[in-house]
Amino acid sequence: MEADASSASYFLIVPLVLGEGEVEIENYAYPSRQADSRLIEFLKEMGAEVRVLSPKGIKVSFRGRPEG
Repeated sequence: MEADASSASYFLIVPLVLGEGEVEIENYAYPSRQADSRLIEFLKEMGAEVRVLSPKGIKVSFRGRPEG
């Protein structure tokens, strides 16, 4: 069973809120059928670096000011 994308979203946005940092979440399937996993695309559009980890996981890194 996949990790809940909406629960993970709170942690994934932390680097953008703080202006720098990185967050890694294990057992996060991307792409996913969960609608909330679309947040990853928004994070990319705001300037975050997103890496999909193997076998399942995701890492979001960011430094600077989010782009609107």
